[in-house]
Amino acid sequence: MSSKKVSVEKNFIYNVVLQCATLIVPFITTPYVSRVLGADNLGVYSFAMAMVTYFTLVSTLGSNIYGQRKVAFYRDDKEAVSRAFWNNVAFRFVMSMAALVLYLIYVAVFEEWNIIYLIMALHIIYSVFDITWFFIGIEDFKNVGIRNLLVRLVSLIGIYIFVKDADDTWKYTLIVAASYMMGGLSMWFMLSDKIKFVRDIHPFDGFKDNLLIFLPSVATQVYMVLDKSMIGWITKSDYANGCYDMSERIARLALTVVTALGGVILPRIANLYHHNDEEAIKGYVYKAYRTVGMIGIPMMFGLMAVSSVFIPIFLGQGYDDSVGLLIIFSALIFVVGEAYVIGISYLVSTEQQNVYTMTVTVAAVVNFIMNLCLIPVLGAFGAAIASVTAEFVALVIQILYCIRKKGFMGSKFVTPLIKYIISGIIMYTVVLMAKTILGAQILDLVIYIIIGALVYMVCLFILRDELFTKTCCKMLEFIRRKRSANID
Repeated sequence: MSSKKVSVEKNFIYNVVLQCATLIVPFITTPYVSRVLGADNLGVYSFAMAMVTYFTLVSTLGSNIYGQRKVAFYRDDKEAVSRAFWNNVAFRFVMSMAALVLYLIYVAVFEEWNIIYLIMALHIIYSVFDITWFFIGIEDFKNVGIRNLLVRLVSLIGIYIFVKDADDTWKYTLIVAASYMMGGLSMWFMLSDKIKFVRDIHPFDGFKDNLLIFLPSVATQVYMVLDKSMIGWITKSDYANGCYDMSERIARLALTVVTALGGVILPRIANLYHHNDEEAIKGYVYKAYRTVGMIGIPMMFGLMAVSSVFIPIFLGQGYDDSVGLLIIFSALIFVVGEAYVIGISYLVSTEQQNVYTMTVTVAAVVNFIMNLCLIPVLGAFGAAIASVTAEFVALVIQILYCIRKKGFMGSKFVTPLIKYIISGIIMYTVVLMAKTILGAQILDLVIYIIIGALVYMVCLFILRDELFTKTCCKMLEFIRRKRSANID
């Protein structure tokens, strides 16, 4: 394995660029799908996806993060990395086959072999072939990003060719699942010079660690999909589930840009932990936390401000409830982004998954109790409030633990955000004022986004935010060097 390290800044920039590229495809397909299939059919799809997610959790059993961390530990030793790779692949194969059998039993008993649910089984099989965790572990974000982009493009082409009316929900389901399967298989062609075959494979060597990582993964995923399940069980409304799913999907699409940084620093922190460099780890966590705040806070306030314009343009008619739901879900961009840095990138990568498990378990309990209380009264809005509250509870507990037990400075988590929150509130207010003057067309939406971005940057410039200033200087220096190179 090559010991050459790519800078975190370059990995982050590259990952964000590719994440933005992959976001373009869902932003193209979602308006089309929302109009062709309608809220009710998307609600059926959403509920089926929620149910299969329970089984895909079993098929991976924490092996994604465990595999990333194990590969990051030994990435300079080809023999050790190869052994870790094949052990993890074998483990995922065994667990996926077990999960597939359980899922087919569930479909036979409860869903009467519904075609949508049968197609969803491909997501479980995909777990065997998905080796994204390996490339993240060696900090090869280029191949991961390209694969994600190709998967999205295949989905886009298939959806526009084959999905024509509401009866094509099963085709939409198949296209999405099959494109992921193709993407997973394509990654295997990039392995030839990175690993070698080993004779002794022990799939369950890391079972204990997998299980410890699996427990918080279950809690996290359960309260992400439990909302949709409980909306279906309590309200019996496909419309409510459809509006909930689409608004959450929009917020989480925006969230991928923010969590790109957490994904980049995870293998770096794991490697530093393996070499006992605590101070360097804290430096990466502080910087990542502040960067997520600088990016996530304006995205949160911006989405809140334009939701009433964005939803009708993006989803079309019939998604009125999604406007209010998106305002609530916008908070996830900041809260989950910061929780990813503290929980996944730091706690899990430094083998403190027991703490992470505790925090997300508490959050899951909070989410479940709030769902029981709020969904009967507020429907999907109650589920959205419960979801955001649960994520915030987990973040607060994680930060308090880092301060009291691991020697982190509380001021590093609070003070840097003040300027971003002030700038975000000013931006939000200005955009709302602009909405009273302009309309609700696509061009108006673009103007709102431009106004918001400019106001936010001007505010940070006036407040002399150090990170913002340094970032601008680096970008200007990069442009200057490129121009000089072109002239030469």
